[in-house]
Amino acid sequence: MNVRASATAQGGAVLVVALVMLLLMTVLALSGISASQLEFRLAGNRAEQVRAFNAAESALRNVERRLADIAGSDDLRGASCAGRQGLCVLQVDSVRRVDEQGAWQWSWSSDPGEWWGKAQNAIDYRGADGQSGFDRTLRQHAAYFASDGDGLNLGNLDEPQLRTDYYYADVYAGSDDGRTPVLLQSVFARRYVN
Repeated sequence: MNVRASATAQGGAVLVVALVMLLLMTVLALSGISASQLEFRLAGNRAEQVRAFNAAESALRNVERRLADIAGSDDLRGASCAGRQGLCVLQVDSVRRVDEQGAWQWSWSSDPGEWWGKAQNAIDYRGADGQSGFDRTLRQHAAYFASDGDGLNLGNLDEPQLRTDYYYADVYAGSDDGRTPVLLQSVFARRYVN
């Protein structure tokens, strides 16, 4: 038996096995790169969602603060936000409707980005200082929906009455590409003496 011939034949087999191992390691490395790219995108989307939520929450608190600052019964509510600055108070019929079965349906439910983008539906949030800019679209409004002081009290006509008006404070935060929209809503009760 020739030892040299056997070693030469095995040398070719080692080369094939080494090439297969190298190919497997390349495939594993590529799948690891793909997984890390996916994780990077997920982390970026999550960070964008958190920024949108924080901006929307800031705008929501601004609406609530402005509602609380209104003195007396005149909140300047109307049917449109066009031309308004600071705070826009709409009638509830402008933001929700009742269908044939009696269920509420929000006006923005079919296409939030388009509805919130219209000037009659909301105003831009410019920060607490009124001049800040944001990377995303931030729109806000309040919608009056009820009051507990509409009845007539003949027992004490000359005394001031404590009243409470109820509002939906609504905020939309979205980006230009339509990704990660955030809609926040709170119910706000404003008490005042009439």
